[in-house]
Amino acid sequence: MFVTPQYNWGYPAALKNAIDHLYREWVGKPMVIVSYGGHGGGKCAAQLRQGLEAVKARPLATMPGITLSRAIIGGGPFDPERDFRADKASVQQAFAQLVTALALG
Repeated sequence: MFVTPQYNWGYPAALKNAIDHLYREWVGKPMVIVSYGGHGGGKCAAQLRQGLEAVKARPLATMPGITLSRAIIGGGPFDPERDFRADKASVQQAFAQLVTALALG
């Protein structure tokens, strides 16, 4: 599972480096991508999916993108039950897909 912020519509360079450095470790592994940011992280997740496919990992279909409010990005307090309510179902669906993928091998 990768939980990553979206930076300038992509994923962080340190994550790219880690994936490239350990490329053999990812072969055949099912992966969930959860991204977050001011715009939800969809472009980041799409790019990360391509990178994981290139190293023969198996990114799963559900890729939750959590949109953070300006207040949260600015360091303000947040209440996960309130602020992430809209994202809960997609995160649960992604975990369910991961459990199924791991069980199937």
